[in-house]
Amino acid sequence: MASHINTDGRILPPLNISAPAPLINLRGFKWTTVDRAINTAQRLKNENQDAFANGGPSSHQQHLSEADAEAARHLPAQVETQLGLNAVPTPQLPPFPLTKLQGPYAGNGFNTIFRPRSNASKEDSPADLPIKPIFAAGVRDDNILELNLTTEQLTFGSTIGNIPNRGLEDQPDIILAGLPYLQTIQDATNVLTGRGDRIENDGIHFEPGMWLHVPASTENPKVGATIVRMASIPHGTTINAQGLVATVVKTTASDEFQGKPKIDDIDIRPSVLVTGKLILFPSMLSENKSSPRIPQNLDRFNEKGTITDEIIRNPNVVLRNAIKGQKFIDTVSFEVSTGPRPSVPKPVTSPSTAGTKLPNGSESGTTGTSVKGSTKPASTAPNTQALPSKPSTEAPNGGGSGTTNKNVEGSAEPPLKSKDQSSEPTTASLVGGGTANIAFLLGQKDLATKDVPNPPENPNADAAFMTSRFWIETVQYKVNVGLMTSQAPVLLTPTMPEGSTAPTPVFLVTPPSKLPSLPKMITIPGTQIQYSQQVNLVFAGLNWPHVSVATLVPTEPQPFTMPGFDVPAVLLDLS
Repeated sequence: MASHINTDGRILPPLNISAPAPLINLRGFKWTTVDRAINTAQRLKNENQDAFANGGPSSHQQHLSEADAEAARHLPAQVETQLGLNAVPTPQLPPFPLTKLQGPYAGNGFNTIFRPRSNASKEDSPADLPIKPIFAAGVRDDNILELNLTTEQLTFGSTIGNIPNRGLEDQPDIILAGLPYLQTIQDATNVLTGRGDRIENDGIHFEPGMWLHVPASTENPKVGATIVRMASIPHGTTINAQGLVATVVKTTASDEFQGKPKIDDIDIRPSVLVTGKLILFPSMLSENKSSPRIPQNLDRFNEKGTITDEIIRNPNVVLRNAIKGQKFIDTVSFEVSTGPRPSVPKPVTSPSTAGTKLPNGSESGTTGTSVKGSTKPASTAPNTQALPSKPSTEAPNGGGSGTTNKNVEGSAEPPLKSKDQSSEPTTASLVGGGTANIAFLLGQKDLATKDVPNPPENPNADAAFMTSRFWIETVQYKVNVGLMTSQAPVLLTPTMPEGSTAPTPVFLVTPPSKLPSLPKMITIPGTQIQYSQQVNLVFAGLNWPHVSVATLVPTEPQPFTMPGFDVPAVLLDLS
């Protein structure tokens, strides 16, 4: 299916998928407990053996009849359908909020990732870095910042049925419900136009997974209902993220902004593992064209407003831009995480050396990093990862220093101030969840001891933590409907608000029963999904935020039937 992108760069699903994600077909699979099936079969076998032993034909015939009746009650659904015994019932949808996640979605977004840069790859291909980066003494050259304007497809499959989890002692059993999903993302960054409209785009992400609804447990543990996202990423990482069940926030007559999604800021500045100090790298400033960044020249993107300094620093701006001018009926918001947010360990200090400035610009006894020329790290506290021995690149305020690009040393770097801080509850400190990585990503490990390994752990890219927040929004779309003289449904697209960068949905509009219907502007409710995800990659002694955001709408036309009588404008147009 050919891609279709409007002249203003807006994605138009369902025509935006040049390489559509495979449909999820479970081929009739439905999760159930094996207890009844096994116990029933064993009971019937025992009864039949008893009948033969008793030698009574009438008794044997009676047992066979019961067996046939029991077997008939448990025929596979496929056999029942083939025999015409009864229709296969529609599987029950999983509990809220997973009821909202149905079918295929598509849209556009933005991705940022600091990639590790090996010594062998520092002779970068001109195709990636046309301008060879030049690093001053002491500036770290172990990473590349990659920025992607993306297109995305996210398909949710049907429920797999009831999934039993067994409790122990006083904890009763619980029944989970779940559905599969498949996410595919492409890089559509076009350096010629400064937009995300490159037709021949490259796949950069493939993720199969499951969403689960876990009901509340009353004894062990005592926790309310939660939702879980389980995912497999082909780089060699799996995630298990859990969060509290969402709440619905509706728009009211007295507060039209009540149902609007509340999108916090997010900061992609890397931080030192043992102190939490934030670092502003030169590659995060768009004017630095000779920094290790893909793409290096962001002038066209700045002109179009697609990749700016504000967006690089805070990718959630892309989500806010998408919903500019939109009006909402309600928003469902929830967050899942692989565990509590990582805490910053307290540095180990020495009274004799604390605060002493070292030649490389760091402070002795405060960061736990190796001091250049010393024989041991300043801190050997267990369960911390030492920064490899190299000159410090952090300015006192967290900015990079010594660069041949724009000098950010000494620049003021106040914390980001959110324009729309969320009051929604975040993920509780649940004991479940986590990430798992292959050996290559984890790097050097000492399996025999919990002490700090020697040489120090130095992962290539350990995906140590993930958190993601979703907003499932019901949007009021304005749709111009022409003269209707036939009962045949028509495909219509809404008029999108000026300034909004959200993808455009498609509606299948059924005319009213009373015809003709004069041209008019109506409001149609439609579903829109937004998400913001952060993965903490750990390498070279820093936490590197890998942030992805997107706005998605259904790829299939959303049905809407026009009222069959004259309706007051206040009901037709909720604005």
